[in-house]
Amino acid sequence: MQRRSIHSIIGIILVVLTLAAVLWLLALREVDYRTLDIDKGWDVEYHGIEYTNAAMSEFAIPEKVLMSDELIMSRELPEGVDIGYSVRVYSRLSSVTVMVDGEELYSFMPDAADQHTFTGSGYHFVILPDGSSGKLITIRVQATEPGAFQGLPQVELAPSDQIYTNFAIEREVGMVVSIFLTVAGFMMSIIAIGSMNMNSDFYPVVMIGFFSILSGLWSLCSMKAFQLFAAPLVVNASIEYVSMFLLPLPIISLTLWQREHMPKLEKTLVQIMFWVYMVLFLVITVLHFTNVAHYPRFTFVFHIVLLVSIPLLLFVRPGHWQHLDPSEKMFQIGMWITVGVGIADVIWYYVCRFLLRKVNQFADTALPMGFLLMVSILIISYLLDLYARRMNESEKEQLEKLAFEDELTGLGNRARGEEVLTAAKEWRDEYAIINLDLNGLKSINDKYGHAKGDAYITGFSEILGEVFAREEVVARMGGDEFFVMLRGKDHISKLNSLLDLMLLKEREKSAYGEFIIDASYGVARSSELTFPNPEALYRMADQRMYKMKMLSKKGRR
Repeated sequence: MQRRSIHSIIGIILVVLTLAAVLWLLALREVDYRTLDIDKGWDVEYHGIEYTNAAMSEFAIPEKVLMSDELIMSRELPEGVDIGYSVRVYSRLSSVTVMVDGEELYSFMPDAADQHTFTGSGYHFVILPDGSSGKLITIRVQATEPGAFQGLPQVELAPSDQIYTNFAIEREVGMVVSIFLTVAGFMMSIIAIGSMNMNSDFYPVVMIGFFSILSGLWSLCSMKAFQLFAAPLVVNASIEYVSMFLLPLPIISLTLWQREHMPKLEKTLVQIMFWVYMVLFLVITVLHFTNVAHYPRFTFVFHIVLLVSIPLLLFVRPGHWQHLDPSEKMFQIGMWITVGVGIADVIWYYVCRFLLRKVNQFADTALPMGFLLMVSILIISYLLDLYARRMNESEKEQLEKLAFEDELTGLGNRARGEEVLTAAKEWRDEYAIINLDLNGLKSINDKYGHAKGDAYITGFSEILGEVFAREEVVARMGGDEFFVMLRGKDHISKLNSLLDLMLLKEREKSAYGEFIIDASYGVARSSELTFPNPEALYRMADQRMYKMKMLSKKGRR
């Protein structure tokens, strides 16, 4: 009950946070946002060459950018920039300095190239001094990684009280979806991890939760949404790369779980793929944090490994489409969607970087929506699979019940007794066999009919079920014959007291019942034989039971 309460509280908190984020973003839409066009009119200096009247949307770096390369762009600020204006500058893997009429207003990691430290990519929000109209704004960027930029940094000029608002509005749909993915992923993972000790079927929920968390974090960081919460740009970028590199792992784990009956070779290849991603991530992370080589250097390698692994993830399946069950079909559809979204993102990433030379905004809406669809399908696939497993288990239990349960008494039947006798051949610990036979069943059948005889049998069966409820096996071998198997020294040490309890219950039930319940029994222990054999012990117990039956017509009383 306490665990359920904790899970409920966590769920309520996360739902409230998500709703708060949604309401906040909806409130932002009420703001009338204004920007000033500063796309054109830039003077650019790169490698000692000057370019005049360049446009941010059109200018292309004429050669490959190397580490420590510097680009300077400047222009006059337009009229109207008098009170309360800011610029928003996007930089990729660069240090940034912003000046107005030669006065430095903002500097971001100016020594990063010399110290070979990671700068990340993101937005810089710089407040302009009042009365900046007509003044010269200069933006200097220095590459901290090879190929850091292909064009001019994107700069936006707007009122300071609205520049963050527009930033959020541009990304509102993607932010809501990404926040939901992250929150839902945390909720699923926490609840599933807490429940796994009771049922391993929650393992895929943990993996779906991890996938949801990673996809949500990656989307939020790709659109630089964490910067709205004053998260350092380097932290945002690091989380972005970590979540991207780890994202395939829960998908591969789910593939192994969903397709557990795949051919051995294919299963081995998928397992190798998992460890390739894991080792790649660990090696890259060590290199990153030791400043040997940072995460962006390995993006292309990651994309190659991803594209190579796609065919294996898509086409490893346990049979043809028409032979797949509903959960497998849903999982396959989810894989196609994931692969499609992933390939589209990779292609658009390189198109934006090398052809359009602008920020990749595919992640702002399309990527989160694709991930949301994938997570939804994974959940549906899991529920279908869980339903199928439960139905199979229920069917198996029903079949076992029919195969090993005595219809009249509810105890095990002869097949169950013979099964445990066969299994006992492999046992190395002590065990004991009790054979029992009801006295007087034939006379009751002859005198009162078989219905009364059945009542006599069920009455004695209830006693056996109560006395030996915690023992290994209690079975009706047929007619008036019963069988009990006790395993282990602890159970065998209680054998005599259990038999005494059985006799006591026989007397109690006989005192108030229609018949006097009376059974003969014989006991044989595996310790009596040098080389214990279950069948030999069964015959020994049967002989002793028969001997007791012959000694007295009234049995043990």
